[in-house]
Amino acid sequence: SNLTIFPSGLLPLLKFNGENTFSTDLKNSELAMLGKRIREEEREGKANGGNIAYSHFTTLAGEGKIYEHLVESGAIKYRDEAKIAMFKVVFSSHRSGGKLKNAVKSIFPGLVEHFDAQKKQQGSKFLANLMQRIESDIFVNGILHELFLRGYSVLSCHDSILFAESE
Repeated sequence: SNLTIFPSGLLPLLKFNGENTFSTDLKNSELAMLGKRIREEEREGKANGGNIAYSHFTTLAGEGKIYEHLVESGAIKYRDEAKIAMFKVVFSSHRSGGKLKNAVKSIFPGLVEHFDAQKKQQGSKFLANLMQRIESDIFVNGILHELFLRGYSVLSCHDSILFAESE
């Protein structure tokens, strides 16, 4: 929706049918989608299914616990820092490095290299674009469509659904 480019700081001021708006979002949706994609690649023989780090990552991603695991492992100190680290791993260029990316490599060996190889071969924006397409499909063709069918008046914004107070 057009709300995707709407400044997030103004969302609390937004009215929907004259009412205050509320939102709900999917937590860690990008990593859950990425975990699902890795499992699919393993089945297709495109990812190293024998790598225990892949299995560990996909399990934690499905449970929404990647950031917490990185902190609990001691590789990263804070949850916000873990989130930044994972966004660097997934969304930055294959050429980028640094302390945070290395911390993720130490916990999930082979996985960062797998992502970097994909970005090197298919372009540095490959995973970012793929995640956006998957997220959009889930929200627009899945969740939003189902809510409309059930008679709800809602809007989407990234991985959030906005709705009027009465909904």
